[in-house]
Amino acid sequence: MIDLMKAFDTIDHEKLLYKCNKIGLRGKCGNIIKNYLNNRWVKTRVLNTESKKEKLQYGVPQGSVLGPLLFVIFINDIECILSKGRIFLFADDVLLIYSHDCLDNLVTTLQEEFDKMNLWLVQNELFISESKTKFLLIRSPQFNEQRSAHLMIHNETCTGANCIMNCIRLLNVEDANYLGLTIDSTWSFKYHVDSLIIRLRKMIPKLYTINRILNKKCKLMIYYAWIESLLRYGIEVYGLVYDSVIDRLQKIQNRIINTLFQNHNLRTDDLYKELNILKVRRLCEHVTILNNYYNKDFKPVSIHKASLLRKSSYRFDVIYPKNNFGKRQRSYRIPTLFNSLPERLFNIEGKGKMKKIVKSYLQEK
Repeated sequence: MIDLMKAFDTIDHEKLLYKCNKIGLRGKCGNIIKNYLNNRWVKTRVLNTESKKEKLQYGVPQGSVLGPLLFVIFINDIECILSKGRIFLFADDVLLIYSHDCLDNLVTTLQEEFDKMNLWLVQNELFISESKTKFLLIRSPQFNEQRSAHLMIHNETCTGANCIMNCIRLLNVEDANYLGLTIDSTWSFKYHVDSLIIRLRKMIPKLYTINRILNKKCKLMIYYAWIESLLRYGIEVYGLVYDSVIDRLQKIQNRIINTLFQNHNLRTDDLYKELNILKVRRLCEHVTILNNYYNKDFKPVSIHKASLLRKSSYRFDVIYPKNNFGKRQRSYRIPTLFNSLPERLFNIEGKGKMKKIVKSYLQEK
């Protein structure tokens, strides 16, 4: 997980315009971008004292619509230098991934790819934050090998002999935050659920006050804005954890529903149905179905097997999991989830219509 120091402030305008031209932003469009970047001046004011103006030759305006877009254009060709690793970019959050069943091979290859990235970044005047860049080794809980693994940030003067003295060593961590999700080394998302529960608990005192003031319609708006937005974010990933972890999250959701929509005449389960609110597990299934309904990557079909069975009795292949950890993988969970759906939920035209029908089915499930 690579963090860049002041990434938006160190972009060279000339290099940025060259890359814009290279991807086809030429002519009038290219001139608009050039005029947007040129003739920008900056000065500093402290009380009544001002510095002299300096012309900016680096950086894109932060807080603007074009700023992140121009940064993405600038850094987008970094993936061309990699031969084995995979890179994921979200603005200045850079993720380098490589997988292998041999730890030594994994660390060696990842170091080689990381060195290529570091060299590319230096050449493009982008620099890695040594303190915020993290190395996370994700493994099965059954993997008990205790050897330590680490990566190095090699500087330009590194010759190999003086590497330990002059280069920065990145120790691998047990968990790290990436785009709002706390990822841990065993892919359990226990720490993420813990932090999510803490955030939800802090909202309960506010809900007591809201319960006495607002009507049902406004309470639902509050619930979707404050509560379900937190539960929904990343649930397709963290929702694959063990049932015992989800049970803890379900208890806090029940408490919130009873606090916000207090009704002594209805049981908690009936309250969910009356309000048309999905429980945590059903919400995870709903989001997963919506995101993969038209995606065939996780819905494999074996032509040979399909020919031996009736169409009504066969849908998608499911991989055989070697252990409970394998049952938490998306390649197992998603086909299994779609195989459990009734025939009427397939081939629905229109995403809006499909969303309502699937939610109604899960609510009654």
